[in-house]
Amino acid sequence: MAPRSAQIAQCFTAVLWIASLSLACDRGIEPFDPDELAAHPNLERIYPDGGPEPARPGSAGMPNPTAPSRRGDPAPVVESGLSVSSETITGHVELADSLDAARAPNATLFVIARRQGVSGGPPLAVLRIASPGFPLAFEIGQAQVMIPSMRFEGEVALSARLDSDGNAMTKSPGDLAGEISNPLLPGSRGVNLILDRKL
Repeated sequence: MAPRSAQIAQCFTAVLWIASLSLACDRGIEPFDPDELAAHPNLERIYPDGGPEPARPGSAGMPNPTAPSRRGDPAPVVESGLSVSSETITGHVELADSLDAARAPNATLFVIARRQGVSGGPPLAVLRIASPGFPLAFEIGQAQVMIPSMRFEGEVALSARLDSDGNAMTKSPGDLAGEISNPLLPGSRGVNLILDRKL
């Protein structure tokens, strides 16, 4: 067993070694200033001749998100990186006179857009209106799309249902429905959608 004085000397040497490391790592570091404003680092010590210039927005190294897109380019969307069409389908939903007495009180109207030729799965977009009055003006588009990654574009099959229980997933006997026979494109105006049959 080493004498106690030798153990103390070893410990003291280790402490001095650790202290010298910490002092070496702290060279040139200024104390933290909470009021200091953020700024680009001074690279003059690394690049005495000025060195490469930092990339600026709009240069080849860094895109400019605020620059206007070139003609023909899709409009940029920051969140998803996909362009969103602002085109909607507008028109009126009417209730056939013969079915006026058949409507349930406090029913909910669903205007439903599906991709033309697609019958299964979730609809492309759904517009929900509680206790509607008829005729009812409607507008459906990207804002009503069910899945954010989908786009309100291409040929659309449009239908409507006056639902007695307010649940879009269920179709109850007595609900009133109607559809447009021809496919529509976003941008269509003056669409007349008539609820003309009972489920």
